[in-house]
Amino acid sequence: MIETHGMAHALHRILEAADQLREQKDVVFLLVGSGAQREALVEQAESMALDNVRFLSRQPKEMMAAVWSLCDVSLIQLKDDPLFRSVIPSKIFESMGMGLPIILSLPEGETSEIVKKTGAGIVIAPEQPDKLVRAVLELYNDISLRSRLAKASAAAAVNYSRERQAAMMIEVLERVVAGESIAFQT
Repeated sequence: MIETHGMAHALHRILEAADQLREQKDVVFLLVGSGAQREALVEQAESMALDNVRFLSRQPKEMMAAVWSLCDVSLIQLKDDPLFRSVIPSKIFESMGMGLPIILSLPEGETSEIVKKTGAGIVIAPEQPDKLVRAVLELYNDISLRSRLAKASAAAAVNYSRERQAAMMIEVLERVVAGESIAFQT
């Protein structure tokens, strides 16, 4: 599921993967949201006659859990640009909160380290539809793998909750006020 249809997301690559997967009738890509590229993507999907791609308009925040619950896997994708090595899309935390395995397709960096460290998903190179197709089929065909990744994703969510992050920040601030030296991990 994709919520922003912008130029940074290279969503046309998802349509290319969907084209390759059109014979796999149980695999459907759900693109939810709005953005600068949305209309062009809808037109491209229509011109390609992709019946395995669905578009849903932007939804209110209170509806997003219901939308996420429609998904078996979360796809988080950004285009292949070094700028995105340090970006951490909030969707990884939403995916973890919903216990969804993640297919992460963006430049190696902070986000890929989180997904690898937690075991919450599969990391693939960005803008490579063939690799996306392989990852989708791997998760589709291996229920055990999908289940393991889903469990790891759900287990990781607690570490990234706002409550946990706020508690960690308060702890750091208290230590600084007490005059302790703080070493940050990267």
